[in-house]
Amino acid sequence: MSGPDSGVRAAYIGGAITVVIAVIGWFAAPVIANWVNSIGKNSGAAVEPGSSGTSAVTESQQKTSVPEVGTGCATRDGKKVSCDSDGSGLISPAAACTPGDFLNSRGVDTTLQFRLKATTANRECIIYSAGATGNDIAGLSATGVPSVLLQCATQPDGSGFVACAVPHRIEFTTAWADRAVRSDATAQCQDRARTYSGQTLDSDALNAVALESGSKYRCAIRSLVPLTGTVWHLNGKPLPAAS
Repeated sequence: MSGPDSGVRAAYIGGAITVVIAVIGWFAAPVIANWVNSIGKNSGAAVEPGSSGTSAVTESQQKTSVPEVGTGCATRDGKKVSCDSDGSGLISPAAACTPGDFLNSRGVDTTLQFRLKATTANRECIIYSAGATGNDIAGLSATGVPSVLLQCATQPDGSGFVACAVPHRIEFTTAWADRAVRSDATAQCQDRARTYSGQTLDSDALNAVALESGSKYRCAIRSLVPLTGTVWHLNGKPLPAAS
C-alpha cells in the first residue's frame, strides 16, 4: 500500500515503538543496575561511590590476622612468637597480671610451688618460666602440671634450684613458713607429702622433710635417687628416675 495514508500510519507505528522502548527502559534500569551491583559485590569489586576498593572479605581477613589480646604467645618484650619457641610465654587473659591470678583462671592449685613469673608488654600480660615454652604453660590445668614449671633442687639440703624436669633430689611442696606458727613442722610436712604425691611414702625411695632456714621452714619431698619429673599425684606409679 502507498500514498499519504501509509506514510502517516508508519509514523504513528514508529512513534509508538519509541514510547514502548522508553517505558521498558525506565522500568528495567533499576533492575539492571541492581544486577550489575550484585555482580560487583560478589566479585569483590567496589561499585559504590567513594569506595576504597577493598572488599568486605578482605577487610574481615585483615581483622582476623591481628592477634587478639589474651591469645597466643610472646617474648618478654611483647614480640609475638610461636608457642613452641624457646623462651616464649603465654599471653594471659586474667584480669590481674600475676602468676596467682593466671593459675586461678585455669583452676590450678596455687599452693603448688611454681617457677612462674609475669610481665607486661604492649598492654598484654605475659606469663613465662625460665626453660619453658608457652605450650608448657598452656598445658597447665587442675589435673595436669608440667614438671618444667615446678620448683625442685639438686641438693638434699634444698640448694641448687632447678625445674623438676631436670635431675633433682628435692621437690618443694610448700612455701616458706614461720616455725612459730606451726611447731609441728615435721608432722605437717609428712601430711603434705602424702597429699601431694598421693601415696604413703613408706618406701626408702622418697621421704618427707622439713627444710629449715633460721626461724623458717619449708616442706619438701626428698628422693634417694635423682629424678627427672614431678612426684605430684604420683599415685603409686614408677618414679621418674633419671637414666
